[in-house]
Amino acid sequence: MNSLLSIVQYCFFASYNFLITCDQKYAHISLSVIVAIDKVFKFKFLKAYARRQHDALGLEDEKQIVQLFGNKILEIGSGMGYWGLLLKDYDRVTMALEICDSYLHLAKMINAYQAVIKGSANALPIRPGYFDTALAIEVIEHVSKQDGFSLINDAERVSECVIITTPLDISGNENLPNWVPESEHHLSCWTEQELRKAGFVTTLLGRSLLAVKGPRAGKQAALARVH
Repeated sequence: MNSLLSIVQYCFFASYNFLITCDQKYAHISLSVIVAIDKVFKFKFLKAYARRQHDALGLEDEKQIVQLFGNKILEIGSGMGYWGLLLKDYDRVTMALEICDSYLHLAKMINAYQAVIKGSANALPIRPGYFDTALAIEVIEHVSKQDGFSLINDAERVSECVIITTPLDISGNENLPNWVPESEHHLSCWTEQELRKAGFVTTLLGRSLLAVKGPRAGKQAALARVH
């Protein structure tokens, strides 16, 4: 029985891997069907798959990061909505910003956020200071350094506190299939020195770099406890 379940899980993972990153119209319909099957049979494969996409962070690391959040959160580059689903357990108000149509379709389908909008991370269509926290989990490595700093500046404009994670190693992303959208490609690698120079307090979590910037002393104190 376990072997059969493993085979079924592999098939679901393979389907998610293709359909979620595919911007073709047929992918949305197919994804809806597969998500519905997953939900009806309570496999929870989508959540397991989404969790694997952030495997640079451990579950304990995620709990540490959540302690740094305010109550009203913007997730920049929300992807499959994993953090939106996670933050529901902590009773946070969340909005997602995403540019990939397939990710947007999925986030709406699973009701991961209170609001989902399509837009570029480098031109946030949000008024200044609207959020407590701007969250970018494994996002800045997908843009150039220039665009990454522009993202940081815009995140500071719309929120009091900016929280970023980025993997220490971005290798293994060179030979992605043609159907994978450009937004999934790694374009830059970030160091602690660069982010500290930009005013962030940084720490290492597993294979990921966590950086926090904000005026509230409580946020910085919470980060210190992560060390």
